[in-house]
Amino acid sequence: MLHSKSLILLISSVALCSCYVTTHGIGSRRASTQVLASFHKDDAMLIPNEGRPITARGARIILPSLLVLGGSLPANAGIGQKYPFDISLKKNFPGSLMNSVIMLRLASSLRKRGYMRGKASVATLKASELGVLLSRQFGDGTIYNFDEKKSLDDYIASCEGKRALVLFGPDTAISPEGEVSEIKGMDVKSAEKFVTEKLINDKLWEKVDEVTLLGGVVIQRSKTGVDKGEDCFQPLLIKTLTRNGVKDLYEEAFGDLLTPRIS
Repeated sequence: MLHSKSLILLISSVALCSCYVTTHGIGSRRASTQVLASFHKDDAMLIPNEGRPITARGARIILPSLLVLGGSLPANAGIGQKYPFDISLKKNFPGSLMNSVIMLRLASSLRKRGYMRGKASVATLKASELGVLLSRQFGDGTIYNFDEKKSLDDYIASCEGKRALVLFGPDTAISPEGEVSEIKGMDVKSAEKFVTEKLINDKLWEKVDEVTLLGGVVIQRSKTGVDKGEDCFQPLLIKTLTRNGVKDLYEEAFGDLLTPRIS
């Protein structure tokens, strides 16, 4: 039997960082090993709602602990307890992951392409928690919202000598009772078309060598009460564009998820 203090420490670690490979209760040791192997000793991940980074060493300590418990836990949940939010999320948005898990997967895939802190300029079609995390992890903390006047020109100017990373897609919310609100915003394919028509041009290619497009559904979660927790994201599309063509990164980053993938 674990000592009571040891058990408290283990549970706290679960609450701190969700398992990279967990899709709300389903884990994969192979995928977790891949993520841990992808970290360099100087890498760091930002923890949502904590405002501080988790180092590669910290990730190697915390993530294996999560495998022992077999999955992630919602905030303030008892071991094995399922909240209406989680049940509704799995039913209505299969393959969705908490933002911290999305960030771990993106770090694993994009770091190899030169996307590191301060090396990318981040833009979104609509403000979201995930957009902020992307700007902190890969950019300088600045995020450009295309719904703001002149933001597009400012964004292109900010891409000088960097990579471009654009997040888009509709958003919704799931209440503590599990009710899904109206899905707002352009669907992923329409948003992708809008971004490419507005952004991908000779003016941009004068500034950057590569652009990564990340599309999916932002799912907001309550930030108060028993069911509070970080927002989630259903990834539906991720690809990189260069002057020479397009490379689909979905299989590498999210290929194991039960999402309705968009190519």
